[in-house]
Amino acid sequence: MATTVEFRRDPRWQETLTNAVGAALYADVVENILHPSMEQVPVDTGALRRSAMAHKPVINGTQVTVSVSYDTNYAIYVHEDLSARHPHGNAKFLERPALAAQNGMSDRVAKRMSL
Repeated sequence: MATTVEFRRDPRWQETLTNAVGAALYADVVENILHPSMEQVPVDTGALRRSAMAHKPVINGTQVTVSVSYDTNYAIYVHEDLSARHPHGNAKFLERPALAAQNGMSDRVAKRMSL
């Protein structure tokens, strides 16, 4: 996911505004992707759920990126195995919330910035 904002008229504001976008985007990702994915992640020992994290915004010019990951060596297998049955949770536990969160993300980020 990336949000791009360009400030052509006054480049002095670019850093301030991209930092504000980064903070708002981070909050939105935590609320609308990370937390919902943690509710959907399959649980056996709980290690996979505990490994969930949202990474601080990375700003490259006018592009702001916030990523979410599960940091175990088996997370990708649990995420992609559509044939596995789990007592709690399901495959695509990160992809589904990420796709659902795309709708309205720009509006939510702008609202968080009080624009």
